[in-house]
Amino acid sequence: MAGETAVETPQQDNTKIDEPVKTDKEAIVEEEKAAEQATEEKKMRRRRKKNPKRSSKTQKPTTHVKEYEEDMVYLFQFTRSPQIPSISPFCLKLESWLKLHAIKYQNIDHKCKFRSRKGMLPFVEINGDEIADSNMIIETLAKKFDKEMPAQLSQDQKNVQHAMIAMVENHLHWTIVHWRSKDVDNTLKGYQLNLQTAIGSKAPASLLNFYFKYTFCRKGLKKVKAHGLGVHTPEEIEQFGKKDLQALSEMLGDKEFFFGDEPAMLDLVVYSHVAQLVMIEKDYPMLP
Repeated sequence: MAGETAVETPQQDNTKIDEPVKTDKEAIVEEEKAAEQATEEKKMRRRRKKNPKRSSKTQKPTTHVKEYEEDMVYLFQFTRSPQIPSISPFCLKLESWLKLHAIKYQNIDHKCKFRSRKGMLPFVEINGDEIADSNMIIETLAKKFDKEMPAQLSQDQKNVQHAMIAMVENHLHWTIVHWRSKDVDNTLKGYQLNLQTAIGSKAPASLLNFYFKYTFCRKGLKKVKAHGLGVHTPEEIEQFGKKDLQALSEMLGDKEFFFGDEPAMLDLVVYSHVAQLVMIEKDYPMLP
């Protein structure tokens, strides 16, 4: 009969109830569902063939060190200069912390080409993972290797340390950046920076020095201004820095370390910043 679909059914025992015959509409719906399911399965198979690694949701992002030694810390920082291990106080603080606690690390000579995924230096890689920001790196590695600074501080001393570190890293630091940025010649000569070696470039030194002046130094002054210090005169900024150094000097007094006979984190922070001012060629001082 027109409008119906003949469906063959196996002969059944008369004692059983026959299954209902499907209409054209029901048959078409089932066929469409089966076709959609088959199409989706084909797409999934194609995706797996094209990107077999993406099938794992826990896949880790690519790191710079492909073949790493277990628990070895791979340190990425600025290129060394003849005068100071690092022209970044945060890189110097981190490397000093690693040395103090005898943690295995390798300094990667990357010619300043790499940054962390957050755009920062320093950063480290360990066991295929990346960690950025010097404070977060120290905190993470201290937990992993069960390390603490030798000085045992009371709660009051911890509070003082927190306040002093904030002063150094958020105030004194920017006066140092200002001193560096306003006189590029003293910065290059004071640290004996060879930009060809530092960034692995064959460009003429004069061109690189010009580039350094109008990129690194101009950016430094912009950051100082954005931080808030830039609205003051150079003489005022200089006095701010000297007052910070005077406060640190009075706190240290005749002690070997700020809180007694053992170093605390404050000692590392102050060392890494003061080194930027004193570990320079004597003919090109940062401070008048």
